[in-house]
Amino acid sequence: MQKEQEDILEKKTDKSYSRSEFADVVINNISILQNIGKPYRKKIYMLKDVITIYIDKMKVKYSNMGEKYITDMIANINNIFYNASRYSKYDILEFINLVINYVFKLISYKYTKLKIEPTLPDYTLPEIKDMSKEITKDNANSKNKQ
Repeated sequence: MQKEQEDILEKKTDKSYSRSEFADVVINNISILQNIGKPYRKKIYMLKDVITIYIDKMKVKYSNMGEKYITDMIANINNIFYNASRYSKYDILEFINLVINYVFKLISYKYTKLKIEPTLPDYTLPEIKDMSKEITKDNANSKNKQ
């Protein structure tokens, strides 16, 4: 059972999947992280842990931007992760997938003798803000259709 849980997020999420298959894998990975987490080195990493690790790295990168920008960035990242659906735009799902993969590579880097730290996914604050707005808009549109 432990081995099954460790491999649960190991599905390849590259562009060889169809758009709907990719969306299903990413949303499934979010669901797993939210509900049961991913065990690694005697710790279980939940979605909030993944987001926190990513935000901490982004805070360092954008430390010169000021408190308001950092606060907005945190809200936008949380909005993206907690409100994405399989119908979200591909770019948003790709962002989520890259962040999840980055965080687990970073965790692995900390526990191994690798000499090169994984590269932070290259997203700007305006790109993250736009994705967050898109998710909010998509959610409002889907509620209006119901």
